[in-house]
Amino acid sequence: MMLDVLWIPEEYSIEEQKEKELRNKTLDTVKDYIRSKYNVLDVGIFISPTGKPFLTGIDDLYFSISHAKKATAIVIANRSIGIDLEKIHVSYAKIINSFFGPKEKKFILEKGLELNAMNQAFYQIWTRKEAFCKCIGEGITRKNLSVDTLDLCGYSIESFAINDYVLTICTKGENINICPQIQEKVRLRPLRIRN
Repeated sequence: MMLDVLWIPEEYSIEEQKEKELRNKTLDTVKDYIRSKYNVLDVGIFISPTGKPFLTGIDDLYFSISHAKKATAIVIANRSIGIDLEKIHVSYAKIINSFFGPKEKKFILEKGLELNAMNQAFYQIWTRKEAFCKCIGEGITRKNLSVDTLDLCGYSIESFAINDYVLTICTKGENINICPQIQEKVRLRPLRIRN
């Protein structure tokens, strides 16, 4: 599977920018990258009613975007794809109890009382949920967030640690090797789910 990840680190993002301006800047970055890499002059972006962006002017190429605090990640692939990026900070039990399945709760609680490990586990599961929702293109709904991402059939999903962020990529199809080619020099550490 062809997969590129564009990483816009903290020093390149402007926290004070309005959300719409940041979104437009990010979409322009996607279009410029595709024009350059694929020699497509007339590339456009269509936003579905559920908020999922699609490319126009080029076939069989998909992308997904995620913003977290001051960083942005963009994934571009030759199949339906979803990405989520979250900065690790304190987790919330209310979210765990509302949206996490039994296996997901067990995965977090197995990390013991070490707060950093539990927070990373929480964000690993949360980013899996959001990346899955983005991949299927139906939006982040209670129903989609309730899917147990540790028992996900028909999809491949991988999480990575980048500095104090968790980045997760989800794509349709089982047993797909998700090995992103990060376009910036960042330390990418795979995070594994152990059953």
